[in-house]
Order: sequence, then structure tokens, then C-alpha cells
Amino acid sequence: MTKDMYQAMFRIIKKRNKKEKFIKSNWLDMSAKIKSSSIDVVIGDFVIGNMGGFENKFLKEIKRVLKIDGNFITRMHYRDKNKFKTADYYKELEKLSDMVKLKKISIKEASSYFAMKIIFSDKSRKVSISLHLEKIKNLVKEIKSKRDIIIKKIFKQFKKSWWLMKDKYWTNYEKKALEGMVKKHFKIAKVLYSHDYDMAKVSPIYLLKK
Repeated sequence: MTKDMYQAMFRIIKKRNKKEKFIKSNWLDMSAKIKSSSIDVVIGDFVIGNMGGFENKFLKEIKRVLKIDGNFITRMHYRDKNKFKTADYYKELEKLSDMVKLKKISIKEASSYFAMKIIFSDKSRKVSISLHLEKIKNLVKEIKSKRDIIIKKIFKQFKKSWWLMKDKYWTNYEKKALEGMVKKHFKIAKVLYSHDYDMAKVSPIYLLKK
């Protein structure tokens, strides 16, 4: 969770509707807080990749809390070996800088896209910013030697939002493996693709039925 995400969640919890109830629990075992077959819909953004080898246990627990006709809505990212291989970080920042200048994306969005490019450029399933520290150090030197103000702002936002979680690891599966895992617990009712950002091609939203 980035600093921005944490602050947004804190605001939602603090200013929640009186009818809403905040539950603090473990994704892998919510039995102490949530009864079986009691929830209509569970929504989770990129949650499966956060489970660190406990994906099946997590999916089983989500299925447990859902009602018989319940739905699990989640966005999932899957590996594409032929896409997002970032060989030159500075060139990637130049592309993002151009998009910011054309007002297609904001500085904050550009920093997140850059972080995603780094994280998901690994060939292995285990991905992390920490696996790219040497290349990032070299990038810092290159940024300092250039005059592109927008690139400097994007990288500054990247450090502010993402550097706190540089040591975090995610698990990134191929599409076939990811969907195969999900199908053990749910029926895939619908897969929705956004068209407003590049990585949406490998980050669809899944509507899963119990």
C-alpha cells in the first residue's frame, strides 16, 4: 500500500457512513469477525498478488464469507513476457513526461505507471522494486545530469509514493495459471478491460461468482 493509498483509506474509515462498519481482520482467516455466507459482494483491488503463496487459502476464505449467490469483484494483474520489459528507465520516464506535457496523465499517475513498469518487468513470478535498486541508482545520476523538470517531478513523486514499499514483494502469475487458480473456487462471470491506460491490457477486472 502506497502512502497515498493509506491516506485515502484512513479518510474513508474516519468519515464512513453511519450504516457502515469497519472490520479489521486477516484476509486469510476472518472467521472471528465475519460469519460464513453473510456477505453479498467482496471487492479487492490487486489483492491476489499480495497473498505471497497463500492465494488458494485466501480465495477459499472469500468464498466462505460470500452468500450462495455472492460475487467477488477484483482486478488482477498477470504476467506478459512479451510486454513491459523496461530496459531503459530514463526512456520510460521520457515517454511519461511527454504524456504529462500533453495533459494525458498527471504527475501522480505517471509516477504510478513508472512504478508498475519497474515492478512488472521481472521475468520471475516474485516481483519487487528492491530487485532493481542498482538500475534505479544509475537512473538517479542520469536524472540529475538532465534538465527535464517534468521527469524530475515524476521521479520525486515516485519516491514519495512508492519508495516506502520498495522492499515489498508481490507474486505475479501468467494469465492461464491465475485464472486456473481462481476457477478452483469461483466461476468467472465476466472479464472487463479498461481502455484508459496501457497496463489495463494485462490488468482486467474479474466478476467472480460463488
